[in-house]
Amino acid sequence: MIDYLEIKTDADCLFVVNLLNYAGIPLRKVRPCEGGCRMWIPSEDGKKALALLADNGKVTVVCKDKTVKKYLRRNFLRFGLWAGLVFAVILLVFYSAQVTRIEINGLQNLAETDILQAVNALYEFPVAKKDIERKEIVKAVTTLDGVASCAAEIKGNTLIVTVYEELEKVPVPDKTDFTDIVSSYDAVVTRIIVYSGTGLVKKGDTVRKGQTLISSDVKLDETLIAKEKPLGDIYGRVWITKTVVISETVLVRKRTGRTETRVSFQKEIEYKGEFADYDEEVSEFFLPSVVPLKMYVHTYYETATVEEERDFSENEEAIVGEYFAEMESSFPAGSVALDKWYDVKRLDKNLTLELYYEIETKLNS
Repeated sequence: MIDYLEIKTDADCLFVVNLLNYAGIPLRKVRPCEGGCRMWIPSEDGKKALALLADNGKVTVVCKDKTVKKYLRRNFLRFGLWAGLVFAVILLVFYSAQVTRIEINGLQNLAETDILQAVNALYEFPVAKKDIERKEIVKAVTTLDGVASCAAEIKGNTLIVTVYEELEKVPVPDKTDFTDIVSSYDAVVTRIIVYSGTGLVKKGDTVRKGQTLISSDVKLDETLIAKEKPLGDIYGRVWITKTVVISETVLVRKRTGRTETRVSFQKEIEYKGEFADYDEEVSEFFLPSVVPLKMYVHTYYETATVEEERDFSENEEAIVGEYFAEMESSFPAGSVALDKWYDVKRLDKNLTLELYYEIETKLNS
């Protein structure tokens, strides 16, 4: 029974029936039990019935509470679980038939936003799977600059667009340019690669800067010569030199012995003394007072630039290494260093440093 209370009282059945019927309270299933009787009464009359029995000196307890409120409270969690399950099933069914996200694969040079814009121009997501035409997506994406082809597939609720980008265009040589290939260096030829035209040098030849290495003239027979764009690479040993004059004296800053001192509450102050060039040192101390105050002592040392002798032999390795590094930084791309050496010549108070580097490089660079 719903919306009823089962109560037990220590009175006999006849007394309880007469008392509650007289008060207008309907009873159901009145039966005797050990120590009294049990019965069902409407939940809305529960408080009234309990009060009447108590007024007549009867002890009464509620055995079962089947009120609507109690029933709903007891089954709320069960209803919630079932409602949640039903809602989850509805969502699952809905999303299994929808495409809610886009995944772009295969991009290297193109921007993902361009691909997304092309797809979003066709469909507003989420969209039903049955409404998506993959051929339309492929067509829209393929029309973008830099896209060679693409593929579209649906997995779950995801639209996967795989983009295949166009390959970089290979520069096509101008076959109408018949300019001869000449050497950019004085060198000794080490390797020859000729694709077209006529090679005019061989391995071991000494060539001068501006000398023709590959000619555009192609001899067809004893009397007939045709023009062809010369293509190829000629490598050779090249000697690079560098001359540096090194003075045995060097200008250095030294302190003259004159100093000036300023005391301030600030760690950084503007110098207003008579020194044109100086070094500054700052130290701090605290004034002996109730509240210690931090003070700064600024000491200025006058400096002057003087000429000082330098012993090249003590720093020879470092100086030579520095100049060799400068030479290496100017080598043509792809060059291979073969050998290096240097000579030192003394002239009056100066030294002349002659540096030599042997490299193998492309002569027609």
